[in-house]
Amino acid sequence: MNFKKFADLMEEIGFKDNEPIAPVFTLNQKDLKSDIFKKRYFKVAGLYRIVSMWAQGDEVAFWAKVTSNETKLFPFSKEEVDYLAKKNKFRKK
Repeated sequence: MNFKKFADLMEEIGFKDNEPIAPVFTLNQKDLKSDIFKKRYFKVAGLYRIVSMWAQGDEVAFWAKVTSNETKLFPFSKEEVDYLAKKNKFRKK
């Protein structure tokens, strides 16, 4: 998912320019069984808050913190972002 599509998705969810609220998403045990998460860094079930985004090639990747462990950053690759968008995981908090 490229940045334009990601920005459009965030706008659909209700984010506007200069809004100081981070998108959140929830991963459950069923999500974690997906091959997309088995090939990457270890993830845990829970509510995640996006804290930083960067470009991975032409696509979006980001770091997120899970509410059960606010000190640890979890990287999410472009493939994982695509999975989250496809499953309509992103929410406003």
